[in-house]
This record gives sequence, structure tokens and C-alpha cells, in this order.
Amino acid sequence: MTADGGRPPARGGSSPVDDAVLAMLLEVAGTPKPGNVDRRR
Repeated sequence: MTADGGRPPARGGSSPVDDAVLAMLLEVAGTPKPGNVDRRR
């Protein structure tokens, strides 16, 4: 078993799906929305 869980290496370093997931996570993590911020009660 390889270090990456047995997946074959994608051409270009990552697959389009991996790129999309990473972009979505970075966008969500970098831009807090008013409804996502914990409020003090």
C-alpha cells in the first residue's frame, strides 16, 4: 500500500476533483459568513 492510500498518481499532481475540493475548502475557510460565526448568548 502506498502513502496516499493506494491511489495511482494523477497526471499534473492532482485530479480536477481534488482541485475543486481544495478550492471549495479554501473559499469556505477564508470567507466567514455572518450566519457561520459563533454568537455569544
